[in-house]
Amino acid sequence: MRAGLADIEATGICRTEPRRAHGTPLTQWAGLAVLATMRPLHPQLPKGARVYLPDEAARKRHVEARLLDVFTRWGYREIVTSTFEYADVLAMGTDEGVQESMFKLVDRETGRMLALRADITPQIARIVATRLRDEPKPVRLAYVTNVFRYDEPRASHYREFYQAGVELIGLEKPEAEAEIIAMAIEGLHALGLTGFQIDLGHPDFFRGLCEEAGAEPARVRELRAALARKDTSALERIVTDLAPAAHVGEALLALPSLFGHEAVLERAAGVARNKRSATRPSWTWARCAGSTTTPGPTSRRTCRASARRSPPAGDTITCWRASATTARRSASPSTWPASSR
Repeated sequence: MRAGLADIEATGICRTEPRRAHGTPLTQWAGLAVLATMRPLHPQLPKGARVYLPDEAARKRHVEARLLDVFTRWGYREIVTSTFEYADVLAMGTDEGVQESMFKLVDRETGRMLALRADITPQIARIVATRLRDEPKPVRLAYVTNVFRYDEPRASHYREFYQAGVELIGLEKPEAEAEIIAMAIEGLHALGLTGFQIDLGHPDFFRGLCEEAGAEPARVRELRAALARKDTSALERIVTDLAPAAHVGEALLALPSLFGHEAVLERAAGVARNKRSATRPSWTWARCAGSTTTPGPTSRRTCRASARRSPPAGDTITCWRASATTARRSASPSTWPASSR
């Protein structure tokens, strides 16, 4: 009974150590232990946290394993980065909006600020530039990991969530884009998905307009938030306050509508006059039978699945997110690197 009471105290349930008087029946001490364990507990999770029950965890592991298998067959090697690092190191190369959503804590030993990773790409870029700098290029790395962002939770969005992805570094050719798109499609097919769309974005289009408008970082964040919400009234207010050149203001106000099929490329090219926005990224036309590539918001380049009926087999609709490029190049699997076939 003494051991049991010690365990209770160690867990913080009972804070005072009872002293057993001579001749006290053990049943009284047993009753005390029961009373101690009956104190109210608070098992609810913090806001934005989630528990995966066994069936859910099994499905999650299945998805991760199938995707990692696809990445491996394309010649990508898994990399596992640290969950936390020094905040100033993680901030390098991380979007300012993402920096603001980092979970931060203080290192008790050094007093320096630590942060949980909110994005894995800057970590991988730094590792490739330092510890893997002598690796032959291109470098193909894959990851399946969790990231943390202090965003306002909503349906199916949590402050800890999981990402599966790849980084292709050192191959500045159209084939690189085609490889990523084809691999994304293969990964979705490996999960049994047949009706989906792939969104492609060109972040430098937006960044170039912000630079040309002379927008401060705070204003850029406001613009990005308004575009993410497609809040045209807020966008008009911000652009009015910025008072940029007429063609820049026109381009910024056109961003919410710059999505669609290939015609959007011509529209975007017509309003992009700065070098960064007008740079032609090496995107390729990829024929993806039974799938559709369609545009979305202009925040960043992504490949994601959504509920959308696929076109008939062999019918490919190729679309882009808002982009200044008018380059239309084709690439076939026979031109891809052997390690990626």
